[in-house]
Amino acid sequence: MNMDKQWNPTIYCRYCSTKTELFEVCEQKECLEKMNWEIEDKKNKDNPNKEDNLTQQQLQTEITNLENKPNKTQEEQALLDSKQKELGELLKRQSDSNANTAKHSDKIGLYVGCGMVGIILVLIIFIMARIRKKNRK
Repeated sequence: MNMDKQWNPTIYCRYCSTKTELFEVCEQKECLEKMNWEIEDKKNKDNPNKEDNLTQQQLQTEITNLENKPNKTQEEQALLDSKQKELGELLKRQSDSNANTAKHSDKIGLYVGCGMVGIILVLIIFIMARIRKKNRK
């Protein structure tokens, strides 16, 4: 047996099953585009509010640029007003989504707390009944 040769597993493209040398994706344009779409989808799933954050930052910079401009035309003033309104709607949408998650967790805490109080009350009733039984004997 010759030990100088290393065993290299055969690697195939994950999109078109073409034999490749090193990576799971071949060099065809379609396969590379599919890989890019897959990566972008993964990024969007990992951080769904990233687009909203970028939009918010862009709107804030555009608003400050327009506000700092000394002589505004009517078109620029209308653009400034629309951007401020859009930013307000975006912030409201973000706060609504945050409020919905907070409301859900508050209800869970309420249910757990009420359940614990109920169990304690039932235990107290059993303990008191047992004590009364002992006192009668």
